Amino acid sequence: MKMLVIGGVRSGKSRYAREISESLARERIFIATAIPHDPDMNARIERHRSERRDGWTTIEEPVKIAHLLGSGPVVLVDCLTLWLTNLMMDRSDQTQHSLDSYPEFDELAACVTATTGHLVMVINDVGGGVHAMTPLGRRFQDLSGFLAQHMASVCDRVVLMCAGIPMQVKP
Repeated sequence: MKMLVIGGVRSGKSRYAREISESLARERIFIATAIPHDPDMNARIERHRSERRDGWTTIEEPVKIAHLLGSGPVVLVDCLTLWLTNLMMDRSDQTQHSLDSYPEFDELAACVTATTGHLVMVINDVGGGVHAMTPLGRRFQDLSGFLAQHMASVCDRVVLMCAGIPMQVKP
């Protein structure tokens, strides 16, 4: 099973993805893409760590995640939104915002397709909120939407989280 869990901030995405992953196997891999830039992000990372039960092996990798997808019987990537942020921050030319500018999207999709184990990926639905005021914010929203569509197309299941309630979108 390959699943994409999408929803807004504090919609229950991570909790749901963790619970699904824990139901699939005793030993699981958690790919953490967050970089602790400030006290708030440090607190979020610590909260997520404390919520994981025994059986999790954490791999902290902010950018090069595609090759890690097949590293266990169950892999949870939390989250693709932060992964995209890290990719954008690594780019020297911030004007690039098309899918063609991000071959990592295709690489990730190919690895999702090739993965034989269970895979659960989390992404924020940033397009469902307020229209970004800055060019960089709009590029981020566009790319996040492209990324979500791309990953949804290669996943067996897509679940939308709203107020802690999972709603199956695909199939």
